[in-house]
Amino acid sequence: METKEHGKNGKKKVLLKPKSLRYLRRKSQNYHKDDGSQCYYGTDEEEYVYRTVHRYSSNNFPLFSNMSDDEVIKNSKSKQFTGQPMVLSQRQVKNKENETLETFPFQSLPYELKMKVFTYLNHIDKGLSMRVCREWKDLLVNPALWSTVMLCDFPMTCMPSRNHLQSSHCYLCYNERVHMFARYLQILGPPIKYLDFKFDIGEPDDNYIEILQNFLSKGNLQSLGHFNFNWKETPSRPFWSDWSNCNDIVFRQRYRGRIFVYFFDDLTKVATKITTLLLPFDWSDRSVMCLTRLQNLHTLVIEKYFVFQAMKQDLLDKMMDGLPNLKRLMLEVWSPSGPGLVPYTIRSKSLEFLDISQSRGLYLKALDIPKMIRFRVARRPWNGPLVCADKIALPCLYNTLLEGAPGLHKLNDHYLEESWKDNVYSTLEEVLKVVCSCRRHKTGWAM
Repeated sequence: METKEHGKNGKKKVLLKPKSLRYLRRKSQNYHKDDGSQCYYGTDEEEYVYRTVHRYSSNNFPLFSNMSDDEVIKNSKSKQFTGQPMVLSQRQVKNKENETLETFPFQSLPYELKMKVFTYLNHIDKGLSMRVCREWKDLLVNPALWSTVMLCDFPMTCMPSRNHLQSSHCYLCYNERVHMFARYLQILGPPIKYLDFKFDIGEPDDNYIEILQNFLSKGNLQSLGHFNFNWKETPSRPFWSDWSNCNDIVFRQRYRGRIFVYFFDDLTKVATKITTLLLPFDWSDRSVMCLTRLQNLHTLVIEKYFVFQAMKQDLLDKMMDGLPNLKRLMLEVWSPSGPGLVPYTIRSKSLEFLDISQSRGLYLKALDIPKMIRFRVARRPWNGPLVCADKIALPCLYNTLLEGAPGLHKLNDHYLEESWKDNVYSTLEEVLKVVCSCRRHKTGWAM
């Protein structure tokens, strides 16, 4: 983006934001300030893309960013672009005749710098930039520029030529746009290193699973390192339901789960370089076996898939033992509370960050994580049978952490004092009253 300001001596300055790079676009909206000067802003479609916030990522999730929840929310609202802008005096930007230029001389940059500049654009900006001139189009067909694929960032809008108001028709245009972009990527054949996929693979009319299968068959996923794989729903799809009863919903959940298992089996045989994986998980024997193939995995976010699908202790042990390099784990499990309550044990020799705060009804019996330095937990009973707390004897969270995580430094947003192993000081006691479910810290009658 390029704006003009006057310095202390009346000299004009050029403000460049290298990571937004709005100045690369030929078509933009014009906005006139009160003083008569003119600024350039992107379209509403582009603003929608930049404001898209992902649920879990290395930038906005507290577990991975080492920030509190309040800090993450504050930063996500106040920051749209990373990095500080560079302010250059116009005297520093001159042409061959030693005259001050009004714009940055992008065409005079070396080839390597031009390619570096284009790496800061998302796929929508790259598509718009390819329409500027032939030189930019020839530069942007380089497969290396398309290694980051954000399939779900297309806006839910139609072209002005489409004269309709129904949301279902708009979604058909959105679906067509996604498939056309996927076919273009298959023509380029880039080695995909970062893939963001948020589509329902069980919807036969949308056929989103075909995109992943084509990437897999063409060898585009062999270098995949970061995979955000939300395969159970399409957030951009308008809500409507063709299923009339509970049996249809259960059948659809199982059908989608079978498709996931077959694809995940093929994926883990090819994309063995995955280091960061975010996905809903079905906790089947085959899925756990496939997950343990990813020996380079160091960050794992597991969301619940179906509320009626429980997690077995032996599968949890098999997963933790099969991932020797796992450093960060976010585990979301919904376990029913009631007389059949079974606390879990988590063991890992490599885990440093553990978050079970999104789980419901997940209680810990024991921990064996000597390297863990940060732990997040919340007391969230599932909507199961109501049971009096005095009828269930759960271990105290403090004793569990003391025996199984001696290297712990942070519990939720509270930094532990050095003496936490010797005694429970007042601040730690207040934290335990919020998160612990033992008889000492849990007040009230219902679990």
